[in-house]
Amino acid sequence: MSCLYVNNSKYYECLNLKKNCTTDEVKKAYRKLAIIHHPDKGGDPEKFKEISRAYEVLSDEEKRKLYDEYGEEGLEGGEQPTDATDLFDFILNAGKGKKKRGEDIVSEVKVTLEQLYNGATKKLAISKDVICTNCEGHGGPKDAKVDCKQCNGRGTKTYMRYHSSVLHQTEVTCNGCRGKGKIFNEKDKCVNCKGLCVLKTRKIIEVYIPKGAPNKHKIVFNGEADEKPNVITGNLVVILNEKQHTTFRREGVDLFMSYKISLYESLTGFVAEITHLDERKILIDCTNAGFIKHGDIREILEEGMPTYKDPFKKGNLYITFEVEYPMDLVITNEKKEILKILKKQNEVEKKYDIENTDCEVVTCKAVDKEYLKQRLAMQQQQQQQDAYDEDGHQPDMEGGRVACAQQ
Repeated sequence: MSCLYVNNSKYYECLNLKKNCTTDEVKKAYRKLAIIHHPDKGGDPEKFKEISRAYEVLSDEEKRKLYDEYGEEGLEGGEQPTDATDLFDFILNAGKGKKKRGEDIVSEVKVTLEQLYNGATKKLAISKDVICTNCEGHGGPKDAKVDCKQCNGRGTKTYMRYHSSVLHQTEVTCNGCRGKGKIFNEKDKCVNCKGLCVLKTRKIIEVYIPKGAPNKHKIVFNGEADEKPNVITGNLVVILNEKQHTTFRREGVDLFMSYKISLYESLTGFVAEITHLDERKILIDCTNAGFIKHGDIREILEEGMPTYKDPFKKGNLYITFEVEYPMDLVITNEKKEILKILKKQNEVEKKYDIENTDCEVVTCKAVDKEYLKQRLAMQQQQQQQDAYDEDGHQPDMEGGRVACAQQ
């Protein structure tokens, strides 16, 4: 008997690994390469698919065992061949007897920054197909099916047409039997589903929004997609879309905002009051902050967003001050006169008794734009790392049914 060559090194080479590598090494190699080749980061989509496929196989103990023994062909069917002859037959019949996996349903839900800060629960209404319980997904009596007359039981139709004086043959799925080749006569169809095997239903899903969840965060509900006979039901994938906020802007775990002050306040100091995303009143003491120029940035520690999966750890709040200059300022030689004119602009000057207030008093320090640039770059790098570091991570979906976005 001649030996059949099995190529079982491709996936290892794709991840730059040796065949005796550990599962942790597979995960680390995938994470590193996926960040580089992810299409969202300008990488090659085909290369990313190869990397994802290699990870999917080598990170699964059973799939890896099959791959090591039989190569890619060993992953296609439901049984393991015992010798080269069996393997040859196995390759020819790859995929037969194996259940397909149904498409995922993808639904986008709009969430506010307050909901992402505090955590929340939203109800999502979905429309999905479920197996008809009356006929158990058969569409009618099992032995009542007959050959489809439109395709003569083949499941496909063949069309002939001329193009540029050349006769072309095109084969398409039969719409009469939807490619199955068999149909029920009208009298034999299930009275519930009318022979369709499934029924349309509406379901309410409760979506928990975790504190600090990033924008475009995916929440997966296993087995909540459309049901089909002899198909493994796909998942409902909910994507959180962050709404733009009127006051705060989010960058990673940090929050940014602008605050307008008068020229008088920029010269003499002030106390600013802001309402945070959890409705706390915060007093920012800038009475001893020195001269604040237009565009200056102040940092308040641990008043940013909660960290995803570690909500007691928070980012920082950065305030950019915008100085409003008076339009009718006349400079004189008298310092008192200048201050008097400046103070006139600050007609509604807020006074706070910092020692006796229900508000939370915080202090701030000056930071420069270069510091912020480096901090944001580090956060983006960490977020990319975390995206591939979760247990049970699976490669990106290639497609799925998209549901309407929820408000």
